[in-house]
Amino acid sequence: MHKNIGLAGGTAVLALMACMSSRADDMYPNSFLNIHANGSALRVSNYYYNGYGYFDDYTSNSANGGGGGAAIRIVAKGGFMFDATYNTDRVNANDGNIRINQGTAGLGFLGNSGRSSTWYAEAIYTTFRPRVDSYNLCGGSCPSVTYNGGGLKGGFIWPFAGRWYSTADAGIAVLGGPSGTSSIVQGILGGSIGYKFTPNLGVSLGLLSNAWIHRNSNGSGYDTTISVTSVQAGLSFHF
Repeated sequence: MHKNIGLAGGTAVLALMACMSSRADDMYPNSFLNIHANGSALRVSNYYYNGYGYFDDYTSNSANGGGGGAAIRIVAKGGFMFDATYNTDRVNANDGNIRINQGTAGLGFLGNSGRSSTWYAEAIYTTFRPRVDSYNLCGGSCPSVTYNGGGLKGGFIWPFAGRWYSTADAGIAVLGGPSGTSSIVQGILGGSIGYKFTPNLGVSLGLLSNAWIHRNSNGSGYDTTISVTSVQAGLSFHF
């Protein structure tokens, strides 16, 4: 009799643990769609290389604005994943404005790094299209150049405190424009913190910084860096 009670009790404990584990896993599905609004800061910096191995001239301009974007990640059975992001940011600058359109799409793998935290690594396609509207510079809308290229990106996701989670992401890519333009290097750095109301609905607050370095951009020894840093507040649908 006592033996049967012990077996029943052990079975109940195992069932409860399995249920709790299932609920924990269900709280953090890997696939998601995020829609967010941006508060953005743009910075344009010029460095002059004087031929002696160092930079001796530096100028910069900055402007603030806003925008928005979306991100989606789909994780298949086995950890294979596809994700894509798109952001558009517009800032006021002098007599006009600057709009930065940027996006990435990637294919990779998402794995488990212990407990409920995960990591991912992927190859990405990336696009970058700045647009300047200025009457002083070009009488209205200046010609726009689209840069496309590819690179690598990776990151981590850490659930904590039941319904909270945090993320960290980093990437690098090389992009080329039309014939006759120089290639540019893009650096990506981001992170976020989120809260799940339910397993399928949550909110997040993130910081994303992209920088594009254009080497010898005007043929006279100048390197130009355009960087956009955005604070992103969004709504996430997890599935």
